[in-house]
Amino acid sequence: MAINKPLVSIVIPIYNHEAYVEEALYSAFYQTYENLEIILIDDGSKDRSVEIVQTWLNRNSVKIENRQFTFISQTNQGAHNTINKGLHLAKGDFLTVLNSDDFYHLRRIELLVKKAQQEQGELIFSRVHAVDETGKSAPRGNWWWIWYERAMLQLALLPTVGFKLLQDNITVSTGNLFFSRHLFQEVGDFKDLKLAHDYDFVMRALAITEPLLVTQELYFYRLHSDNTVPKVIHLIEQELCEIYRSYLSLTYHPPKNRLAPCQHYWPVTFSMHRQRLALDRSLSVYLEQRPKKVSEEVFSNSDSPKGPTITLISHDLSLSGGPKLLCDMAIALKEKGCSPKVLAFGDGPLQELLNKHNIPVRLVSFPFANVPQSKLKKGWLALKIAFALWKDHSKQVIGNTSLAWPGMLIGSLAFPKKQFYWYIHESCRPEAIIKGQFASRLLQKVIKANKVHFWFGSQATKQIWEKPGIKGETAYWSGIQSGNVLKEKEKQQIHNILSIGAGEPRKGFHYLLDAFIHLINEKQIPDQATLTLVGFNNHLADMQTFYSDLILKALHAGIKDRVRFLLKVDLNQLDELYDNCDLYVQASTMECLPLSLLQAMSKGLPIITSDVYGCTEAIEHRISGYIFPSRNPKKLAEQIAYAMAHPQESYSVGLNAKKKFERLYAKEANVSELMRRLKLNNDLT
Repeated sequence: MAINKPLVSIVIPIYNHEAYVEEALYSAFYQTYENLEIILIDDGSKDRSVEIVQTWLNRNSVKIENRQFTFISQTNQGAHNTINKGLHLAKGDFLTVLNSDDFYHLRRIELLVKKAQQEQGELIFSRVHAVDETGKSAPRGNWWWIWYERAMLQLALLPTVGFKLLQDNITVSTGNLFFSRHLFQEVGDFKDLKLAHDYDFVMRALAITEPLLVTQELYFYRLHSDNTVPKVIHLIEQELCEIYRSYLSLTYHPPKNRLAPCQHYWPVTFSMHRQRLALDRSLSVYLEQRPKKVSEEVFSNSDSPKGPTITLISHDLSLSGGPKLLCDMAIALKEKGCSPKVLAFGDGPLQELLNKHNIPVRLVSFPFANVPQSKLKKGWLALKIAFALWKDHSKQVIGNTSLAWPGMLIGSLAFPKKQFYWYIHESCRPEAIIKGQFASRLLQKVIKANKVHFWFGSQATKQIWEKPGIKGETAYWSGIQSGNVLKEKEKQQIHNILSIGAGEPRKGFHYLLDAFIHLINEKQIPDQATLTLVGFNNHLADMQTFYSDLILKALHAGIKDRVRFLLKVDLNQLDELYDNCDLYVQASTMECLPLSLLQAMSKGLPIITSDVYGCTEAIEHRISGYIFPSRNPKKLAEQIAYAMAHPQESYSVGLNAKKKFERLYAKEANVSELMRRLKLNNDLT
C-alpha cells in the first residue's frame, strides 16, 4: 500500500436504474482522489441501463483514461452476489460500493482515505444526504429525514457508534461503507439477505473494528418508489433476528474491537441496551415451544360438590414442580370424593388437565402490568385471595407457593373457621420470603394462634424452617403412581441426557452444559450423545437472557445439533422425554425435593444429582444414583462419563431408585397421609 495514496476500488452494481446510473458514474469517475479502480457490473438489467453505461463511458473517454475500470454484464444473480463478485475482483487497499441509484460527493473518497489514515480506521462511513428522484434534496419534513436526524441525535447520547448501530442502521446503505481489504477478508462476503446485507456486514465488522463516522454528508441517498428504505429501516423480523444471532455469537468471547457493545467491555450498559432492544428474541429460534392456550378468567365446574370443599393456591399453572404437585394433589382429592378448587396467579398447560377432571380454576391477575414486585402487588394479591376464599366458603385451604403467604397468613386470621395448610417447597430461610417487621409480626401471631399448619416438601427444608421456630411435618408428595416405566430400556448404552426444571439459573443448566461441552471436547462420551434441557415458564421474557447465554454457548462450541432447548411441553411430551432419555441429571444449586427428580426415579432411570438439600434424601451415591458437588461442572462431567461408561451399573442403581420411590414417594404411599393431615376419612368416596 502506498503510504499517501492507497488504491481504492469502487464496485458499482447496476440493476434497472436507467434514470439514475449516469449521475452515479459521474460521481465515481470525477472523484478528486486520483488512485481509483472502478468496477461496473450490470446484474441483468431489463431496461436501458447497459446501453446508457456504454454510451456514457464512450462520451467520457478522456477522464476514463486516468482510471482503472472494468465493465461486466451478467445474468441476474442478486445484489449480494454482484457486490461480492466485484469485491473479489478488486485490487484496492480500500474497498467501497456505490449503488447505481445513488451518487457520491466528489470529495468523498479523498476525505474517507484521509480519515482512515489519520485514525487507522478499517471501516468508515459518512453522514447521508437524502435526495428525490430528480437528485434534489428531499424535503426536510420527509419521514426519512425525521428518522435519520433523530437517530443521529440519539447517537450523541450513547457511548459509541456501535451502540447506535445495534439500534439503527445509520450507515443507511451498502454504498456508504468504506473498508480495508484486510477487514473484508476477515469479515467475509455479504450474505444472501434481501433487505439487510449491508447491516449484517456492518454488525459482523463491529466485532472486529470500531466504525468511524465522517460528519460531512458525503453520500447522496435517493428516495424513490423502487427502493426498499422503509423496509430497511424497519427491518423485517427474520433478517434482523439473523443479524442479532450472529452478533451475539461473535461477541460471546471478548471480540477484537474493545469498544464493541458486549458484556465483556460494557457489563452494565450492554445489559441494559440488550434488554431494551430485546436482542435475545433473535435466539428464540433454538427454543422449541408449543402455542400458549387462551384462558378464561373463571372455569366453571359441571359437577355438583360431593364432599368437603378444599381450595388450593398456586403461583401459576405451568408444568413446573410446585404447580404440578398441587394439580396432582387436587386430582387425588377429587378421586377421594372431595371438591377441590384451584386459585392461581397465572395460567398454563395444567388448566387443561384440571378442566378434564372438572376441577374449577380461578385466575387472579395483577392489573398494573408496569408495576414491579412490590408491597402494592402483594397487598393486591392478598386481598384477591381473601375475597376468593370468602366467596367459595372452603373449609380448608392449601397453599404451595411463596406468593401465597400474604393471603395465607391474613386469611387465617380473617377466617378463623377455615383451616390453612402451607406446603413449603422453598429451601431457604423464611426471612427470605416473609420480609419486613409487619410480616414477621404477622407470622409470629399466626404461629402462636396455631392458625396455619406447615408442611415441608423434604426433611432438609423442614430443618431449615424449624431453626427460626416454624414447626411442621415433612410431607412427601409426587402424585406419580408406581409402576410408571413407559419403556423398557435396553440398558446396554447411555446416550441421551435429560434435565428438566424451571427456566432459571438455580436449576444448574449452565453447569450441565459446561460439563457436556467439556466431555465432547475431551472425546469422553460417544459422538451420538445428546443433551435436552427443558425449562418451564409461561413467559419467555422471564427466562430469555439466561437461555440466550446457554444457546450462545452451544453455538460457540459448535454443538447446537447435539443440544435441544425445549419450552412449554405438554404432559404427553413430558412422558416421551423421560421415555426416550437414558440418563437424568439434576444439576440444581437449590432444591427442596424436585418433582422432576422423583419422576425420573419412578421410571428407573440412571440419575445424577447435585448434593443439595432434598436431592440427597432421595439419591444415595452409587446406591440409587450418583452425586456430585453443586456448582462443579468438572465433577459433574466425571459422573456423566462414569455413568455412560458403566451402563449396567447405572441402570442397576436406577432400579434401586425406583424401589425407593415406590416405598416413599409414590402416590399410593402418600395419599392416605394426605387425607390424615386434612383430617378426612380415607374412605370418603
